[in-house]
Amino acid sequence: MINFSINIPKIYKTRIEEGVVKGLYPSRSEAIRVAIREFLYRELKFIKELFEE
Repeated sequence: MINFSINIPKIYKTRIEEGVVKGLYPSRSEAIRVAIREFLYRELKFIKELFEE
């Protein structure tokens, strides 16, 4: 894996940390990886469907 920094709104950080505290994710990093994975899956699926029409 690679490491890089991003700037996010404070509310995003708060919500991510709430998910970690509630046990939804083992860490902030994992929560962000899940969000990126789901975003990419959804977007790539949308793009694929768009070009199949």
